[in-house]
Amino acid sequence: MAFHNLLCETAIALHGAQSLAFAKEGLALYRGSAEAKENYVREKLREILRYAVENTAYYAEAFAGREPEIENAPVLTKAVLRQSYGEICSSISRKGLYENTSGGSTGEPVKFLQDREYYDKNFGNKILFGLLNGKRPGDFEIKLWGSERDILQGDIGIKEKLINFIYNRMLLNSFVMSEDRMLQYLDCINTRQPVSIWAYADSIYELACCALREKVRMFSPRVIITTAGVLYDDMRKTIQRCFPGSLICNQYGSREVGAVGIEVRGEKGIRTFDHSVYIEILNESTGQISKEGTGRILVTSLINKAMPLIRFDIGDIGTLTQQTGEREGSFGVLTELKGRVNSHIRRKSGALIHGEYFTHLFYGKSWIRNFQVVQRRDYSLELLIRPVRDGERVLGDIEEMKRGVKAVMPEAELTVRYVEEIPRLKSGKHQFVISEVEGAEQEKQDERYIHS
Repeated sequence: MAFHNLLCETAIALHGAQSLAFAKEGLALYRGSAEAKENYVREKLREILRYAVENTAYYAEAFAGREPEIENAPVLTKAVLRQSYGEICSSISRKGLYENTSGGSTGEPVKFLQDREYYDKNFGNKILFGLLNGKRPGDFEIKLWGSERDILQGDIGIKEKLINFIYNRMLLNSFVMSEDRMLQYLDCINTRQPVSIWAYADSIYELACCALREKVRMFSPRVIITTAGVLYDDMRKTIQRCFPGSLICNQYGSREVGAVGIEVRGEKGIRTFDHSVYIEILNESTGQISKEGTGRILVTSLINKAMPLIRFDIGDIGTLTQQTGEREGSFGVLTELKGRVNSHIRRKSGALIHGEYFTHLFYGKSWIRNFQVVQRRDYSLELLIRPVRDGERVLGDIEEMKRGVKAVMPEAELTVRYVEEIPRLKSGKHQFVISEVEGAEQEKQDERYIHS
């Protein structure tokens, strides 16, 4: 074993004894039989439900007179989580208790409790991201990250430098990516040749666009893990064109429940971490909840007893199946991840138009560096465009985009604004489509998060 692999695994074992073991347990379940996985999940689900009923006031009341089975559990919304915070917390003191919060760039952020067991096991899930995709702890990685709460401006300090040395990691701050800064990052990737890159989806996409625009031929890491946003098909194709030899694997999770899953070996579709979270789908039309179908994603954490989150409405829309087909592994698949409810545009009739419809209008427009579609509360639409070069306009493209918008939103007042910078969310992430209309989820996409 190479020096950094040994150093990293030793540090992980000393920091959190459960982390590496939990990663390997998850890997074994993934590679094992569907029956073995189902037996494991059934037992862990029974355990967390019993614990919640016996140790929290909220679930004791919710299950009063009913068996503590998942079918009897109410849906937990963010509004209920705020209102009943104290009642959902465990009455038993947990080791290493700490408070965490979601991003919430509008409205009140959601607060929740986690403990040392959750922290260690969730960290183990981040190790599992790599193990499933050919990356061992200690293999050199570059992290293209933009969150102010994850990367301090300026000198990151001796402690963080030591951690990065142990994990054999280099951080590239994507909070502000000027053209010169991106060219430096491209040179860094080509010079250092990492085994993996872990990046915000929008940041690695923007970096790939820069490389293609400037005709910079790029080294291909073994795997590029994207997170913190929907990886639209056109974004994936652009990143793949820039890094043709890399596996592009989208990862999904949130602050509230941690890692939910990841794509494996470049196959599209999030493999849900069934050993860690129990996923269900709420059909908004029928109100039915099932283990398959399309609708709002409900997550039950199997590893957080400090504040059990059962059937938690994470605020995303997706399509779940348990039929893995020709794919390896026993874990379920989110075949589609459509993003936050407020990354869809809402018509006055109440119908939702998928945000990807609008992002498609901008792809292939090489003079546009970045963009954002914003629906205001009065249903009017703004197209914010940041050109590659100041003052650059292609009027034919603008008219084509306007026609595309009007085709699905004929009643909407439409304006186009050219800007020098498009504001990012508080976490440093970029959201391509935002609806401020009441009824579209008011917690922004910065809640989709995995932190290490």
